[in-house]
Amino acid sequence: MQKSKQIGILKAMGIQDRDASLVFLSEGFILGIFGAIGGVLLGLGLSYSFTTFALNPDGTPVVPLNIDGGFIFLSGMIALVASTLASLIPAIKSSKLTVIEVIRNA
Repeated sequence: MQKSKQIGILKAMGIQDRDASLVFLSEGFILGIFGAIGGVLLGLGLSYSFTTFALNPDGTPVVPLNIDGGFIFLSGMIALVASTLASLIPAIKSSKLTVIEVIRNA
């Protein structure tokens, strides 16, 4: 709701409630994509470095690395869905926001 003044200005200029909600949903979706990609890359990088540097005395990794592409994809999709669902709360609030409320609270 920190952006209520900006949403109020957009609504005063004629943006519809549906379009104002789409702003939040698309932002949540895009952040979810970047977050999922970053999380997967960070997880794979840390896993690889752990198997490279944490070695037994005989040179084998302490924990063998088993990469399951399906699990990685599922994890990325869960992150994407979670971020999109989290953006529903401000999207719903912005659709209910009226220009009159913004003017009164300014």
